[in-house]
Amino acid sequence: SLTASPVFDEKGNIAGGSAIMRDLSGRRQLTREFDRFFSSWLDLLCILNLGGYFERLSDSWTHLLGWSKEEFLSRSFAEFIHPDDRQATVNEYLRIIESHGQTIDFQTRLCTKGGDFRRVSVNAVYLESGKIYASARDITELYQAQQEIQELNERLAIRNTELERARSEAEKANRTKTDFLSKMSHELRTPLTRMAFQAENLIQSGELNESTQSQIIELLSNIYQLNDLINSLLSLSRIESLDIEDDLINERIDEIIFSAFDKTGNAIYHTNVMMSVGEKFAIVCTESINDLTERKNVLQQLENSTNAGPIRFNLVVKI
Repeated sequence: SLTASPVFDEKGNIAGGSAIMRDLSGRRQLTREFDRFFSSWLDLLCILNLGGYFERLSDSWTHLLGWSKEEFLSRSFAEFIHPDDRQATVNEYLRIIESHGQTIDFQTRLCTKGGDFRRVSVNAVYLESGKIYASARDITELYQAQQEIQELNERLAIRNTELERARSEAEKANRTKTDFLSKMSHELRTPLTRMAFQAENLIQSGELNESTQSQIIELLSNIYQLNDLINSLLSLSRIESLDIEDDLINERIDEIIFSAFDKTGNAIYHTNVMMSVGEKFAIVCTESINDLTERKNVLQQLENSTNAGPIRFNLVVKI
């Protein structure tokens, strides 16, 4: 560019002239690059003045929203904001101006000419020239995907709660059933065992005639079958418990069912047999378990639990 001005002498007559030439090629290059940047950038770029109007905006605004540049430049930016987001967006715009600050990832919705809306993430900064330079990125699809993921997570959480409640109820029902079967088996096995003990004593006494002894033997066989049926029922219950409480399988000790009697044949409580059971040892009165198979099972289970062999001793109490 050329700037020329006359030079006057002492009398005020033009004595000559002066000229200043400036090289604007660099500035023009910067302007062309700035224009190219505005026209090619995929995000929404714009410059806003303090009155809330666009002074410049990239072609991507028209491509995304459908409005012409003339429509954008002739109206306040607030008119293109979703009605529900308009006040919050204007407040953020005013905050930037008052603080001479910036905003990062401010989300709002823009109106399209077709009546739809696009959600955008806005970054904006106030410059000393009194302008706001802003860029906005379309995040509509990303936002929708995030909302769908959140809804799925919420449904999953509800489903997990329902499953946990069902699991808890199933475990409670299973424990109730197991307790019932255990108590029922105890109530049934105690008289059955006493009957079996008395029947065996009658058979061994030799005082019965052949017909009566045959009937006693048949009765004893029926007692044994009923006892086996009770054992099978309890075993089935324990298997079902293992299926439900699978997380406790490795920590459980298998239940051993046995009957115990004193020297006169009267049934005694199991606590009088399992006198002391610890992590590494147990004190058990095995003589009170008349059934040799049951006695063997009890000892084997204790050995498996403690990883130690049995130490047997007789305790005689003299009064």
